[in-house]
Amino acid sequence: MIKDEDLLLAMYKKEKNPKKKERLFAIYKIIKENLGIAEVARMFLKSYNTIKQWRLRFLEKGTDGPDEIPRSERPRTYNYTKITDFGRGK
Repeated sequence: MIKDEDLLLAMYKKEKNPKKKERLFAIYKIIKENLGIAEVARMFLKSYNTIKQWRLRFLEKGTDGPDEIPRSERPRTYNYTKITDFGRGK
């Protein structure tokens, strides 16, 4: 059976998406090198809670954990009628 850290390292080396690659390496550091969440957060210049969430998602979902979380696709609401006409002397 392949160990989690071996699988993480293999996934890290193959990954093209830089965000997912960063997440995989952070989780690898926690598991393989036994570093604490706070220490990894300082290394990656992320908040403690961000690294903690990455780790929790990995523990819950396995290798799919470092994937991006789908975001809402709804368009932003913006009232264009309030925009003034700058530059036309009005």
